[in-house]
Amino acid sequence: MKTIVVGSTGGVGRELVKHLVNSPYYQSIILPVRKPLEDWNSFSEQQKSKMKIIIEENFDFLGDPKEDLEKIFGTEKIDSLFDCLGGSYLNNDDLRKVDKTYAIYCAEICEKLNINHFSIISTNKASPDSSSVYNRIKGEADEEILKKNIKYIDIYRPGVILGRPNAGCLEKFVGSFVCCCANVTATNLAKAMMINDINIHKPAGELSELEDGYKKINRNSDINNIAANNEVKFD
Repeated sequence: MKTIVVGSTGGVGRELVKHLVNSPYYQSIILPVRKPLEDWNSFSEQQKSKMKIIIEENFDFLGDPKEDLEKIFGTEKIDSLFDCLGGSYLNNDDLRKVDKTYAIYCAEICEKLNINHFSIISTNKASPDSSSVYNRIKGEADEEILKKNIKYIDIYRPGVILGRPNAGCLEKFVGSFVCCCANVTATNLAKAMMINDINIHKPAGELSELEDGYKKINRNSDINNIAANNEVKFD
């Protein structure tokens, strides 16, 4: 399988990359980044061989026309796109750009390049009617994404994401007082995202016979249950 991970250097994105390079199901992992992670240097040569790192100054290119996107990502069939971008600590303008504009661009890439599975991390309180700017922007993005012509869409709405190396002070403070079963860890969220993607694309997979138009909102219990089932064995 061939996939794109946008936001691969963030707290969940870096965990997702670890899962993907260890999975026998993925042969090519496209990683648009501003700067590669130093942690990737410790990967084996086999793991590194799966990675195609694309250096971009910013992510405005995600909104480029199909012809330009094909020059960046190639013309070979891509199976899935994961959007792990997040900007809860940005100012409102940058927050809207990262969590709505770029998110919609990613969904439109799936339409332009005929990628049949789009996965994105939202938040458990996402709503276009929320009084919180962050939750409202996430809700607006989700609403627009669900209208896109993509065969399979998974939106992940976790609560507090525990164990992210780049977590802010507030998140770490809250995480020290909450029960893990009521929230999710970054690695379990990443694992659940990958498992759903694999199951959709496996010929005899659990979700492989779903009809076009599959759109699912995955909450804490869904994420933790998928991760706990350990459906994927790494070779």
